[in-house]
Amino acid sequence: MERRVHRSPHRQEALGLLLESLRKRQDLEAVALSTQDGLLVAGAGEVDLERMAALAPNSNGPTMPWGARTLHVERFDQWGTWLYLATAGGSVGRATLADLRRILSEMPKQAA
Repeated sequence: MERRVHRSPHRQEALGLLLESLRKRQDLEAVALSTQDGLLVAGAGEVDLERMAALAPNSNGPTMPWGARTLHVERFDQWGTWLYLATAGGSVGRATLADLRRILSEMPKQAA
């Protein structure tokens, strides 16, 4: 059974919808997906997503301070390169990360 309600044939929009759904489901303030160079791939939330993306690869652990917030960072390999999922307002579980990797694997490499 198809669970996704909001879909898009455009990669960037599809990633944005995916991260917005994740943000709402996990009750997070913001979510940013970035490259190993700190470039924003996609994000959701009303904060500086580009700053979140830039900070994520520089994290030395699963969390780092970000102003009055705590940034939670998960690093994972996708298409032979590192991607980073940064969240504000809480962390995501390994199952959520596995779901994200599965959905990203359905998209062409150019999506990130």
